[in-house]
Amino acid sequence: MPPKVDTEKQFYQRLLTEAAQRPVSEARLIQWVHSGHCPRRVLRGMAASILAGAAQFPPRLSALYQIATDPGVRLHILSNLLEECGIVPDAQHTLVACPEQRHVNWAITFAHACGLTEGQITACVTRPSAVYPAVDQAIAAGDWQYAWAYLACLELNVSRSYPFLIAGLLKSGFTAADIVFLSNHVTADAEHGQAGMMLVAQVSTGEEARARALQAVQSAARHWWELYQGTGDSRRTRG
Repeated sequence: MPPKVDTEKQFYQRLLTEAAQRPVSEARLIQWVHSGHCPRRVLRGMAASILAGAAQFPPRLSALYQIATDPGVRLHILSNLLEECGIVPDAQHTLVACPEQRHVNWAITFAHACGLTEGQITACVTRPSAVYPAVDQAIAAGDWQYAWAYLACLELNVSRSYPFLIAGLLKSGFTAADIVFLSNHVTADAEHGQAGMMLVAQVSTGEEARARALQAVQSAARHWWELYQGTGDSRRTRG
């Protein structure tokens, strides 16, 4: 008898399980921030990582959009990209650019609150760095499905991690306005990540494609854990 093959829904649930394989609340940096006693120098490093990720996320989405072949994935990427760039519909349903809605500007607000200088902020936004190396490698190889699954997993882990950071930052004296980048991404990235994973399940047809998708999700989950556990490259994070 041939082995039982997961249905699309079952594979989707398996992807979600793999994405949440690490208990983010137990990661050292998350616990430190959550305690309300994290030193400002550490918070500045975290803010720099978040800002670099926020600045480089839209270009990665744009590159991914160029090579993705599934219409549903392309539509989801485009919607996410517009949101990241602060392009929203006005009362007449015309798309307009709103700088105050750009996610990188929210990250800059958080960086200011943590004490980064203007020079440091400019460097985070403009200086090329390997924030998403696995994604960059997949895009360069034309493997949009791997890159898509990896990013979807990162977004899910943002939504899982940020509530603990928010609670600690509020205890540390930050205001709601200071941390709008984090608070706005809790719900948004939960929605993006879940929808993204559903699309991963839909486009991963065949044993090989599913194995590759699982590999991407496991790698992204491990990367996120290592970042906040303190064993990964602190420059690499999601914005």
